[in-house]
Amino acid sequence: MVERHGARNPRVFGSVVHGTDEEARDLDPLVDPIDTGLEQRTPDAWRQLRDACDMRIVLNHECFPVDAAVVWETVRNDRPALDGLAESQIG
Repeated sequence: MVERHGARNPRVFGSVVHGTDEEARDLDPLVDPIDTGLEQRTPDAWRQLRDACDMRIVLNHECFPVDAAVVWETVRNDRPALDGLAESQIG
């Protein structure tokens, strides 16, 4: 199913990994895209965009304690450049 949807390397994170899952909670899957063209063409851009995505996952799912000052600095200093990078690479 994962490959059929253009992804690979399926894994889970969140409450299942930490052993705190409950029946009413959802499963948090992670996958990697099969198309790595962007990663191969511009590895630095790919790393920056992937780091931003990883940060979003941590913030959204409260996986780990988060330092609000680090989040604010990232938003203030890094996000404008990431927005431009994403727009130039992805369109």
